[in-house]
Amino acid sequence: MIADHNDLLLPLDELTVAAPELASQLIYMLANGQGKGRARKDGSAAERNSWNALVLSSSEKTATQQITQGRHRSQMTGGLAVRMVDVPIEHAPRETIEDTCGLGSSRAWVEKVKCLTDDHYGLAGPTFVEKLCVERSVHIAQARRYIARVHEMLFENDDDPQVQRAAERFALVAAAGQLASD
Repeated sequence: MIADHNDLLLPLDELTVAAPELASQLIYMLANGQGKGRARKDGSAAERNSWNALVLSSSEKTATQQITQGRHRSQMTGGLAVRMVDVPIEHAPRETIEDTCGLGSSRAWVEKVKCLTDDHYGLAGPTFVEKLCVERSVHIAQARRYIARVHEMLFENDDDPQVQRAAERFALVAAAGQLASD
């Protein structure tokens, strides 16, 4: 359940198995941060699940391609486009991994990453947060500088507010990545 990923990353794989109209509804629900209202057995309103998660899709097709395909295609609106931003990644034809780090094949690289993530699952996040808590004000100031720099690169002041909010999310992720690297 996405509420279990509150304040975390939720990578989606295989968005392409969802029908286009369902994919668009799913994107809105995930981005809006709350589930559908439900009723209890006695008819009273149950508490809604809510979350704040960064959702990414790693499907072979972009969200735009998935939503606008087929006979039951949905319309790709600006609101959907800023909720599941398509980020093009350039790579060599017929290759999924550009640098296999000397392992010889994409398959070997993926297997190595799977083993490493199984062995080290759950360690990096808490360690990162612990490090941020030491000299917290220094890290906050650094993050704000990184965010401001990325923010300037991503949009103009006259951009649509939805585009600005999407740029702010990218800037926050970039700042977290830079802090983690530092």
